[in-house]
Amino acid sequence: MKTGWKIFRAANIVEIVMVIAILVLLFVSNNFSLKSTEDVIGISVCSFVVGVITWNCISNFLLLKASNTNNHLSFSKRLLFWFTTVLFFLACIFIIFCILASYPMLAKKVDGRKYEYYGVIVMILWMLIIALTGLFIFIRQIQLFLKITRMHKEISMKLVAEIGEL
Repeated sequence: MKTGWKIFRAANIVEIVMVIAILVLLFVSNNFSLKSTEDVIGISVCSFVVGVITWNCISNFLLLKASNTNNHLSFSKRLLFWFTTVLFFLACIFIIFCILASYPMLAKKVDGRKYEYYGVIVMILWMLIIALTGLFIFIRQIQLFLKITRMHKEISMKLVAEIGEL
């Protein structure tokens, strides 16, 4: 496996860890109650987005495995791939908005004053890491799918050429 694909695998792991950490942070912060409808909807949507991103990253591992074998991707797998890719892209955009919306829960009060610097710095870094990692994964994911498609077309053309020689 080339270094670029190893970095792609590592980026998927980092993305999984980052989005799960957001969900854990929301549950650990205890600044919400499941009695209010807004909190339940917010946690449900964030959990769904974390699930989509995690599912996409795991499917990337499976696509990497498929790129090393000669198995053909069926139409349903290709359709699932594109559906997952679109959901992943939308989820990455949404997770950035979730981080911005959760800022009031992350701000800590000490001596009656809010220390917003630390919260803002952490949030900006978090957003940057998720956005850049998500963009890298999105681009490499498309490249991986095109590589697999090209590889299978070449194999199919070789088979057709061999059959034609018989």
